[in-house]
Amino acid sequence: MSGWLVRLLALALVACGLPSRLHAQRDMGPAAPGSALTVYLLTIGTGQQIWERFGHNAIIIRDATTGSSVAWDWGRFSFEQAHFFWNFARGTMWYSMGSNNADAVVAWYAKANREISVQELNLTPPQRAALLDSLRVNDTDDRRNYHYDYYLDNCSTRIRDALDQIIGGRIRRRLEPRLTTTYRNETKRLNEHNVGFYLGLILLLGPATDRPISAYQESFLPGALSKYLRDVTVSRPGGEDQPFILSEQTLRSSNAYPVPPTPTDRRAGLILVGSLMGVGVLALGLAARTRRWARRFFQAIATAWMLLAGAAGVVLTWLWAASTHAVAYNNENLFQANLLALALAFLLRGAFSAQPSRQRRALLLAYAVAAVSVLGVLVKAFPPFHQANAEIIALALPLNVAVATGLWAFTRSAPNRT
Repeated sequence: MSGWLVRLLALALVACGLPSRLHAQRDMGPAAPGSALTVYLLTIGTGQQIWERFGHNAIIIRDATTGSSVAWDWGRFSFEQAHFFWNFARGTMWYSMGSNNADAVVAWYAKANREISVQELNLTPPQRAALLDSLRVNDTDDRRNYHYDYYLDNCSTRIRDALDQIIGGRIRRRLEPRLTTTYRNETKRLNEHNVGFYLGLILLLGPATDRPISAYQESFLPGALSKYLRDVTVSRPGGEDQPFILSEQTLRSSNAYPVPPTPTDRRAGLILVGSLMGVGVLALGLAARTRRWARRFFQAIATAWMLLAGAAGVVLTWLWAASTHAVAYNNENLFQANLLALALAFLLRGAFSAQPSRQRRALLLAYAVAAVSVLGVLVKAFPPFHQANAEIIALALPLNVAVATGLWAFTRSAPNRT
């Protein structure tokens, strides 16, 4: 489909889905400020890229007087930004708001094969005018940029809060009492299509993401905000409550990037995988007593694993000690992947040398890595340790124990092998 046809289709869809309600004001004299405006929430479904997995949204304001249709959003960032990756590592990411022609925005997301929906919001003319003024004031050089937080301050929470302010806090009062899910569950659900990224995320997320969150907090997701706004009402003269959503329409459906309604439970599968890997490494360690090839494989695999676990430990330590990524603090995965593993990776070669002192150092450190890994399970009996990290334990614990046991078997039977 050609570019001009995509834009024409999107324009037609928006025109059909965003009808003006000005006909009700005919013959009523001069229109009040905001009467020519119509406000919509635009919600975009998930995409392919990592930063598109949580979806996107914008506020659209159409002006019947000027014929303009503008989409305002808070989801703008650039990899070309100065020190972007260093700022990301420190947890000081800068995002910004901005505006574009709404029809062009819809056409762009339609071309990207993303799901698109709009909801007309039930605002009075003064509220519409106040919202537009607020958007214009915030879309200035001194206010446009903000410190981004994946869960607490993002493109969707900014829209939620802007709308909540306009209708006197009714969104928060309605949604905050209702507990729904956790940040970890939503993160897993939206990213389980990519196993590597999925495992990386659940490794990095600490216990703060396991606390139950409200529908208000869950609205950090554009799709959740769109869903929960259907339950919000607004007050009108005479004390009558009316739905906040006047109408809604799906402009484009897409199953290109499906997301399950709940996260898949992968614990059993990862326990099986971790156990099989642990048994395999242990078997190599036992065979290494008499087989040179097994010794080489055992040493290579054990060193590679300890390097990986140690590197993960460096990242986890950094996030807790030197960044503002609060969701990574107090991470119990440090029991499974830590700096002890990194040290062992460099000492493992000594375990296969003819020097008893080097063998002893490597073996003691392997014991320490395995003991700390087991401790990470035992502490679950105490209330402060509630992190949902069974998947990481399932993968790391068998390998940590297998490396220590294999080294013990090898050094016990052949302490002077070269």
